[in-house]
Amino acid sequence: MAKQLRLALGRLSARQFAPVGSAAVHARALTKKVTGNRYQAPSAQLQVDPMVGHHLMSEYRSRQNEPPSDRLQRSYAAMRDDVNAQYEHMTRPREEGGMGIHHEVTAEDPYATPGQMAHDVRKNRTIKTLSTETTGGHSFFTNEENDRFRAVHDVFGHAAVGRGFSRHGEEAAWRSHVQMFSPEAREAMTSETRGQNSYLNYHPGGANFPEQGMVGMSKLAQSPEAGAILRRATPKTARPQGEQLRLPL
Repeated sequence: MAKQLRLALGRLSARQFAPVGSAAVHARALTKKVTGNRYQAPSAQLQVDPMVGHHLMSEYRSRQNEPPSDRLQRSYAAMRDDVNAQYEHMTRPREEGGMGIHHEVTAEDPYATPGQMAHDVRKNRTIKTLSTETTGGHSFFTNEENDRFRAVHDVFGHAAVGRGFSRHGEEAAWRSHVQMFSPEAREAMTSETRGQNSYLNYHPGGANFPEQGMVGMSKLAQSPEAGAILRRATPKTARPQGEQLRLPL
């Protein structure tokens, strides 16, 4: 009986809502088109290893004040191109091969729950995002470019896999969405998602997030399998203590 209970618990999903099927379908198509690889949705049981999260936070923090290298600037330029292509596909009418999603930028947080966001994408073919103008500008992207990234990340990162905005949901969203970027863009994309979210979760002052900047994370833009290497270099005392802890899985 105990063994059966453990097996049943192991199958429990950490999803907060049913994945939006159209987002997953188009994520697969765009991944194949951009990289030639097969899109693989992250496990529904995926949760962040706290030691990996702590190491990511330390790496992000240590690089916060470094001047951006030429390689990093190229990564951000590639990320901009990929985001624009994803956004064009997401907003293109369905009869022309796109998703037909309408994007609306708002001055206040548009959704009370991740489920509301998923419902808007699924039923209304709409995604709303909090404006970059409201939260503060980006050091490389224009406000419009950063707003576009927020939209495609919510659709292809979160809606496609049924995960919200907790530390676990953000990890799943990164694993989903990073596959859709060209190899050169992944360092910047990882910094903007996995790096920043790890800072929010694992730094004691995470709620006082520093100005968004160009942070190099080449080692941490690798596949999830690199987690074993990260764990070996991280203190076992690492514990999340940032603002996303109040959010459900």
